[in-house]
Amino acid sequence: MPSFLKAKSLNKRPKTVVQIAGGLGTQILGYSAFKTLKKGNPKCFLDTTYFDLNLDRPFALDPFGISLNSLPTNPNLKRCMIQRHNATSKTTRLAYRVMKKLLMLNISYHKDNSPTRLKLALEFLLSNEAQSTFELPNPIKKEAEQLLQSKKLSVNQYTPIHVRQGDYLHSPDHIVVGIDFAMSLLNKGLISSHQPLLWISDSPLLEEDIHRALPQWESHFYINGDAHISHALIRLGSTAIISNSTFSLTAALLSQKPFYSPSKWFSEVNDYLHKSLLDACRALVFIA
Repeated sequence: MPSFLKAKSLNKRPKTVVQIAGGLGTQILGYSAFKTLKKGNPKCFLDTTYFDLNLDRPFALDPFGISLNSLPTNPNLKRCMIQRHNATSKTTRLAYRVMKKLLMLNISYHKDNSPTRLKLALEFLLSNEAQSTFELPNPIKKEAEQLLQSKKLSVNQYTPIHVRQGDYLHSPDHIVVGIDFAMSLLNKGLISSHQPLLWISDSPLLEEDIHRALPQWESHFYINGDAHISHALIRLGSTAIISNSTFSLTAALLSQKPFYSPSKWFSEVNDYLHKSLLDACRALVFIA
């Protein structure tokens, strides 16, 4: 029997590949799913071609001591996907597409937005190991604390509110959750008016309208700031109000404090995250 067939017969477990892509929150989810799978399967790899091809957003886990070059990847799959992307002719792209399908026959692939990957990620994020893996780096923590001091806010003594608006243009199934969601929670009296609010967003907010609508609350803002600082500000606050965003979800989970989440992240056709949150984070999350 040829040596490569003998090797396959010794371990029939397929290779597992987890895609890591997108912004900071999505990258944390991808790496967390990988960490869960790696415990029971040494043949687990990450698909990092999103960053090799310089798509949309840069790799953002370096501050946690996780470098892109150190991540274990499947070299054959990676080479095939990069060459397919760079191919100039339709025939060459088709050839690499067929090659990718053949490579995938012995690979269990967890795509960026798959429900299975989310459940695997939540399992890790709720563990003690996640606290050490994604511990707030001292420079980022120090800068976030200095920003809080400039606003006369104290750690754990403010309510972080994350707002994302119009940021899901490439995913029509991902509904927009804006300021109205946070407003409804505040007007229901679920957050004490004695607690200052810190509105965090990478979208423009009408600060005057918020002050006018919520005169009983002391509102502060951090808009279009550094992603790592925004993430840290959510983690350093008290009970957070998050949007339907993996960015604020991962920050809230890593804070190990209760948080409020929208009940609907996607359209009814694809709303798997609501159930996953309830199943995994029942002790932490308040679905509103």
